[in-house]
Amino acid sequence: MKRSLLKKLGRTLTLTVLALTLAISSASACTTLYVGAHRTDTGTRFVARTEDYGSDMNKLWFISEAGAYPAGTTYLGCPEYGEFEWVFSHDSYRFTYFTNDIFNGACPECGQENPTHLSYTEFGTNEKGVSVSATETISGNAEVRAVDPNVTVKADGKVGIEETDIPTILLAEAASAREALDLLLRIYDEYGAYACSGLFICDQDEVWYVENCSGTQYVALRLNDDLMFLEPNLAVIGLVDLDDTENVVASPRLIEVAQQAGTFVGDVAENQIDFRASYANLGTAEAPRVGQPRLVDGLNFFDAALNCTAEDLAADNTLFTISNVKDGAVVDLYTNIQSDRVVTRNDIFGYYQLSSIGKPSNQEIKIFEIFADRPAETATVGWVAVGNMSYNVFVPYYPLLLNEIYAGYQVSADTARRVSAAEERPAGFGTFAVNSRTGESFYVVYPENWRDSCYFVFEGLGGYIQYAEQIDGAPVNPELLTAARARLDALQDEFAAEFFAMEPADTSALGAAMAQKAHETALELIDLITNAGL
Repeated sequence: MKRSLLKKLGRTLTLTVLALTLAISSASACTTLYVGAHRTDTGTRFVARTEDYGSDMNKLWFISEAGAYPAGTTYLGCPEYGEFEWVFSHDSYRFTYFTNDIFNGACPECGQENPTHLSYTEFGTNEKGVSVSATETISGNAEVRAVDPNVTVKADGKVGIEETDIPTILLAEAASAREALDLLLRIYDEYGAYACSGLFICDQDEVWYVENCSGTQYVALRLNDDLMFLEPNLAVIGLVDLDDTENVVASPRLIEVAQQAGTFVGDVAENQIDFRASYANLGTAEAPRVGQPRLVDGLNFFDAALNCTAEDLAADNTLFTISNVKDGAVVDLYTNIQSDRVVTRNDIFGYYQLSSIGKPSNQEIKIFEIFADRPAETATVGWVAVGNMSYNVFVPYYPLLLNEIYAGYQVSADTARRVSAAEERPAGFGTFAVNSRTGESFYVVYPENWRDSCYFVFEGLGGYIQYAEQIDGAPVNPELLTAARARLDALQDEFAAEFFAMEPADTSALGAAMAQKAHETALELIDLITNAGL
């Protein structure tokens, strides 16, 4: 959702950083996946999302200790997004979070030097077992947003909450998924939403998925274990009966606002609304927003016989949307998405390595695997990876037992430097980038300490493989690629087997050791393929 970075950096940072921002592509291309426990071979739920913003945008991983935000203190968010204000109702809970690196000592969003606010907290779990994945950028239609605009201007100390603040506020305050949901929806009611989004809130007992496509209107769904859906930056809540209050929580004026906008699709007498059709930006008949490769590739990945196309999805949104209405009756929430196999962990990992999903714009991913029948301390496993997902390894942790984060996840680095591809290839390791707006291409020269950073190493591995021909004149040898993939896949299997065989109390140090091993393996592969390429 970080819409303003290019503008703000252009005003406040150096020309070198400006060159970086001009080469960023695939902004706001996060990709979400939910698979219910009845669809998986482990009998566990999977809640997953990549944060995608731009290539070479370093992301760091930390723990906010209990009491970091004392009761009664005021939280001030990033000024670029209205500086959301919140007074904490109690000493904050302990929680994990990812945040943007503070490039050159300034917030990459607002440009404030030595900022006191975080820059885009993402994916966290708190000490009560509440996990938040926020957010997936979506878009409302113009008619609805004219009636119910996003709240982007602060008035009387209030402005809409935005992605950069949602995980922090919810994880600091809420002791259950339902408590976090109620808090978020109360904020939407009282403050509004700065932008449109889809997001997950979950714990061992419940998984909630929330979409808003305007300033104050929303739908939240309690997901069941038979459900599966994919969400690549488009609203996926379809026809819902709002009387199913056990599984659906909607803003009181949801139907009324759509009627005022002239976009309502549904049945008022039955209290039913097609949220996507009524609220979402659907594009045009000539260019429907649904026709994107990530959704097509994902559906075909899980069901090879489907062989769907963008045209199929544009013609029939029910192929991927969530509903609780069938043949006029209220039923359990469902989609028409099928899988041609029982879904495994490796299927989840493989989905994020698809060429349309695993790419340089990935910053990091957190896959929450949720066990319903375990003690709270081990009910949630977080599978973590940073950088380009195309050639990567997901490292497991129990967030509630986490007390040691591998140093490679916390290495701050100077900004990668861009050199026009029209010039001579610069010395040093790096990748390649293409400006999606102008078509101009660049060599990307990594900072001196790139080898110390998990993010830059995996970003560099996937990026070099993708752009080896542009960088060094020839693609990576296919045999080397096959060997690299096999080595990473073997490491992934090793991590899973070792993690679940270990006593939970010992897994924090194990996770750090696994992260180091993954980091070192990726470095070895970079050295191998770049030397071979030269």
